[in-house]
This record gives sequence, C-alpha cells and structure tokens, in this order.
Amino acid sequence: MIARTPRQIAAAFGCALGLALTACTTVVEDEPATEPGTNGEQTEAQPSPETTDAQATTPVEETPAGPAHGDRCLTDELDVEIGGQDGAAGSTTYTFVFTNTGDRTCVMHGFPGVSYVTGEGGSQIGQAAERSGDAGEAVDLAPGAQASSEVEAVDVTNYPDDVCDQTEVAGFRIYPPNDFDYLFVANETTACANATSDAHQLDVSAVVAGAGE
Repeated sequence: MIARTPRQIAAAFGCALGLALTACTTVVEDEPATEPGTNGEQTEAQPSPETTDAQATTPVEETPAGPAHGDRCLTDELDVEIGGQDGAAGSTTYTFVFTNTGDRTCVMHGFPGVSYVTGEGGSQIGQAAERSGDAGEAVDLAPGAQASSEVEAVDVTNYPDDVCDQTEVAGFRIYPPNDFDYLFVANETTACANATSDAHQLDVSAVVAGAGE
C-alpha cells in the first residue's frame, strides 16, 4: 500500500470535486433569433385576391385571348348591317356583318351582345341573346375589312301569349365584343317581352372573319 501525505490527499480531493462540478454543469444551446416583427410565429402567405367573371349580361365583357385588349375594335370604328337571313321551321338566322370604318387595324374576338329593342335608343324587350358555341379565333380587321356573326331568332308566335307576352319591336341592339357602346339595326319583328319566363328567343355565335355565306 502506498502511503499518502495529508497534502496529497487534499490535492486529490480538490481535483475530484472539480470534475464533479464540471459533470453537473448544464449546457444551454442558443435558440435561433426571432425575426423582427414576427413574434416567433410563422406568417402564412396571403391568398391572391379572388377574381370574378363578368356577368353574362349585355354587353359581354371578356378579355380576348392573344391580342392586346387595347387593340379591340371600338363601336365608333364599326358599321353593322344584316347581310343575309335564312328562314327555317320555327326560326330565322340573321348574318350580322361588321365593317371596319376606322383607319387602323383592330381586333374582334368573342360574342356580340344582341337584344331586341323598341327603337334606336329605346328599351330592351325580353331576354338578350344566349351564346352558341365557343369564342373562336380573334379576327384582325383591317380598315374596310369585314367580320360576321350569326343570330338565330326563334319564331316567338309559337309561344303561348301568357308565357311570351308578344310585343312588336323595331330592331336589334348590337354590342360589339368587349365594348359598352352599341349599334342599332332596324328590323321590325315580334319579340317576347316576358324576360322572366322560359320563352327563349335569340342565340348568337362568335364573330368570324368575312361577311359570312
């Protein structure tokens, strides 16, 4: 056995005490700094504002696909007339021909807004035309060039009067696609004044290049 002096025993005891204190020390890791203004909470991305389609009223407001919206044909650059009509059992199909009377090339795309009216600047009678088919291709309309759209008009005299409320009209109000100004085309006929009934009276197709058949 090795004999230890009091000095050696004291030194050994001090060393052991130091090791014990070191082993009991708790190591605290630094937490990541919170970004200013967040209070430590994660901010969720805000959703984009919800977009709504324009109401399917007259006129129809849509942004054309492809050409810039600002290049559209304006009402005061257009003339419109009935280029032809074709009667069938229970309906008549009118071809409305638009002519570019301006001095620039413009774009037509989509559906015109069409309704019966009591006269130029008069009141709309009954339901406006419903769209038939798809929007088709954009039409580049040079000065003097033409585009056309077909409108099918139902023979409303076949409806019971309590459903239709037959009323004489002076013609059509025509809104070129994507415009809020209109043109008037004279064409005396009979329409249904009852806009709340199922008395369907007009269908309109998208514009196409040329004056139609």
